[in-house]
Amino acid sequence: MLAHFYDLCESAGATSLIAAAREAIAANEIECLALCLSNAQEQQLKKAAPSLLKVAVDENAAECALALLNYVDEVRRRSLVGDTSRRPPEVKEEDWRERNVPQGLRSAELARLARGAIDSGNTRVARVLLLFAHRLQRSEHMMDAVAAEYGWPAWPPVAAEERPGCVVGGWDLSEGAEPVPVSWVNEVGDGARPPQIAYVRRCVDVDLAPDWNEKRVRGCSWTSARNEAVPHSAHDLPPHQCCQRATFEGKPDLPGSHTECNWACGCPPTCSRRSLEKGSAHRLQVFRHPTKGWCLRTLSHIAKDDFVMEYCGERTSKKRADERSRRQPLVEEYVMEVDEGRGALGTGLRIDALHVRNLAAFAAFACRTKHANMMKRKVLWQHWDTQVPHACFFAKRDIEPGEELTYLRRDCDPPSNSTKNCACGAPDCSGRL
Repeated sequence: MLAHFYDLCESAGATSLIAAAREAIAANEIECLALCLSNAQEQQLKKAAPSLLKVAVDENAAECALALLNYVDEVRRRSLVGDTSRRPPEVKEEDWRERNVPQGLRSAELARLARGAIDSGNTRVARVLLLFAHRLQRSEHMMDAVAAEYGWPAWPPVAAEERPGCVVGGWDLSEGAEPVPVSWVNEVGDGARPPQIAYVRRCVDVDLAPDWNEKRVRGCSWTSARNEAVPHSAHDLPPHQCCQRATFEGKPDLPGSHTECNWACGCPPTCSRRSLEKGSAHRLQVFRHPTKGWCLRTLSHIAKDDFVMEYCGERTSKKRADERSRRQPLVEEYVMEVDEGRGALGTGLRIDALHVRNLAAFAAFACRTKHANMMKRKVLWQHWDTQVPHACFFAKRDIEPGEELTYLRRDCDPPSNSTKNCACGAPDCSGRL
């Protein structure tokens, strides 16, 4: 599908790019929308944003709705740079904060759209709208303020197991976003339920975005004539695994990274090197731990080196992540540091998964290497911008059903210079994360 949008972006004028964005939103194709946003004219897109958002609401396209709102908000922020004027006394603070926000995207209007989305059963996009309305009004408050002021989509009824005090989620935590439903269970007995979040299946840009045009991918070496596609040593591989040893001509160097087959590849959809595209194929469950809070475990076997999941949230610069952390200190607990930002080309890429996340943010940190059964890897996929890679987890070893999924917060054992305490309870716990 991205090939189609590249053709549109190269041949279309500004008006056609808006039509292309509308097509991407209708299909909730976040990568296609990101490509359109990178080529569109800011002012024209800002004008069209309310009508595009309506498409996202009708289609329950949560990821695209948030990407569009973040884009327009970044345009607004840039327009206010250097504006040293002060708020007149007669202008309310919340109105001042919404200066230059287009009609149709202001907090009260987003709240009305959200209520209509809830009535229509489109609760994923409703959560995004309410979150953004909250940010426009009181970005320093916690998510609970959203529920108190604007309302929040009610969780579906939960079923209690026969064991006293056990609460089980009788619904999919991802609300249909994941190919395999995500269940949750609380066996601790405190009656708690998972936090209020906006669930996304892909990362959504805030103030960092890939260079889709200059960092375009090339296809893998696979062809239907397998003898021409792969090295001789791979001729004995079954067809769906032939890309495991395929090469990518012109791929940039990103040490320790993994490259997935992309939109320019000719290999079939069943290719095993399309794990990120297909999403997690494992049965994963969010559960309540007596000392660590909400954690994540697998209900199915995961083989060594298998793709487990991507860490999804809002893609920000280090500067923006620090701004959010100052307003809400809890942000720091859910920020994935993907790029350190060293040198002239360092972006300081962060993924903020406090309020916008997928199930990966529930995975706990391990305090020692031997306790971690997953490893983080940077992944190049639909673009080859090494400054904005995907952050994914792969199995370090075979992981059996019922095991908790954990990873190292820092690549050292035990963690050095860490002030974060560990509550895993293991006999050899290092005490730090």
